[in-house]
Amino acid sequence: MRHTLRHHAWFTTGDVVPSSSGMVVAGGLYDKLGGPIMDTSFTMAAGGRQIFSDCPDGLSLIAGPTQSTAVSVGRSASSPAAGNVVYAVVQFEYVTMNAARAVGMYGKLPMAIAVVTLNQHPVTGDLEFVKYENVDMAPVNGLWIPCAGARSPWNTHLSSEECE
Repeated sequence: MRHTLRHHAWFTTGDVVPSSSGMVVAGGLYDKLGGPIMDTSFTMAAGGRQIFSDCPDGLSLIAGPTQSTAVSVGRSASSPAAGNVVYAVVQFEYVTMNAARAVGMYGKLPMAIAVVTLNQHPVTGDLEFVKYENVDMAPVNGLWIPCAGARSPWNTHLSSEECE
């Protein structure tokens, strides 16, 4: 059987996406108390905008529980999508520049990891975005420049940090 490869973005960093706590910025960065880190260097809105990573790096697709019933994925209950839950663990490595594009930001900010819940169609294999959840890194004193990441043989995510 021959398949045509195609690309479908779940989100772009900086997009506002749904999470279990409401809407969040994909790749958004947070301080140790869980508050958004803001960039006031160049913005139309008072108070700036939340800083987000422009460099997603390590990613693992991890199988979730198999669904035997239809799963509603951002659709009305009358037209649910049927499929299997898959999780994408996404590491965000760095921020290239501030919003004004005037100051390099590499290595100057704590970074993030997110778990994206996806619904995989049982026949086509298509992955449909469901929700985005930030991983709270405060209990381990934050995360700095996460780079390589991979799925382990135990269906878990392995992560690394580089540099200092």
